[in-house]
Amino acid sequence: LQQAYQARLLLDNLLKGLQFQLYDHSWVTVLFDTAGQRFLSDLQYRTSTYIWWNWKSTFLRIFGEDEACQEAYKQIGSYIQENITQRGHSISIPIPQNCIRLCIQNAKKFRELNNKKTTVVVNVIKHVITITGDRDAVTSCEQKVIQFLDNFSQLSSHVDEKKSADTTNTCPICACDFDSPYALQQCGHTFCRSCLTAYFDTYFDVTISSDAFKLSCPLQNCNAVCLIRDIVSILGFERMTRLAMIAFQIYIRQGENNLAQCMGIDCKQVYRLSDRSSMYFCDQCIKVYCTPCEVEYHTGMTCEQFQKLHNEKDEDAILQYNLGKSTCKACPKCRTPIDKYAGCHAVKCTLCNTQFCWRCLATDDTDIHRHFTDPDSPCYNRMLDNDTVADELD
Repeated sequence: LQQAYQARLLLDNLLKGLQFQLYDHSWVTVLFDTAGQRFLSDLQYRTSTYIWWNWKSTFLRIFGEDEACQEAYKQIGSYIQENITQRGHSISIPIPQNCIRLCIQNAKKFRELNNKKTTVVVNVIKHVITITGDRDAVTSCEQKVIQFLDNFSQLSSHVDEKKSADTTNTCPICACDFDSPYALQQCGHTFCRSCLTAYFDTYFDVTISSDAFKLSCPLQNCNAVCLIRDIVSILGFERMTRLAMIAFQIYIRQGENNLAQCMGIDCKQVYRLSDRSSMYFCDQCIKVYCTPCEVEYHTGMTCEQFQKLHNEKDEDAILQYNLGKSTCKACPKCRTPIDKYAGCHAVKCTLCNTQFCWRCLATDDTDIHRHFTDPDSPCYNRMLDNDTVADELD
């Protein structure tokens, strides 16, 4: 039974792949910009692995042979740390009040400044542009951003802005007259539709962190929650669906909710944790799982027994454990399991052609039969005995 579960464990690990957890939004930014995606594509080719990820997840899955997966895992970690270090230099450029509207309208210009060495983020709520990356590249990008702002400022100076003392016609975000005004339904505060779009996008890009994922009214000192109908109206239904999925994942990860996602491979089912039972049945996977061990339920084994088997890292020790429960022995050279059901103790591995003694596992490159005719051998004149050296020691 334990041998069957060991095989099942190896199969489960193969199907699940090696998981690389993305603990911070900055890791996602590094891995999934243009340069990061090229790195992952090249890494798959170089290591003969397949790397899976989608936007619903906060982790990667690496599929392939164990050594290849471990190598890919190591290189991904090194790539993230190296690039985060390179992107460690950051500066913030304040957006002049009269340039906010034009910054929103020309957001594409700032996105085009993003490249392998720099990342540009326009925060219309804090009225600041942040540039992060290599120090020299940041300095170069800073000059371009300042030039954009100078141009926007000159354009604004030619516009006849007849601002009323009554600020009810002024957007709290861009401080300009309303352009296609939209009133949030929870609190009634009004903003430009384009400003709200930029505001929602700001939080949409940092959803890997539950602390950052808080969609509330952008007006200072107003903490009214943005209603779903507001988000759908501003972002559209398709993007709202994605946002809802991310919010759902964050909700599940909050421990106080006592919820967990099914541990089946890419299963979307959610179940409620229970103190009364250590197993649960998933009606989507049609399988029973052990929640403490996070595997398909190990019938006939306690959690302690299964964990002891699971935590064994030495493959040779696992093999020896399994062989110790059967009549098989491992070839002394290639470790291939071999079973001898009849005949003498002179054995030859059909995989690597190694000749060895079944009793003591001694090898001979030319003729193992000499092992049984040597007076100094522990197996002298015992080529047909049914016992083993281990039996004698016992």
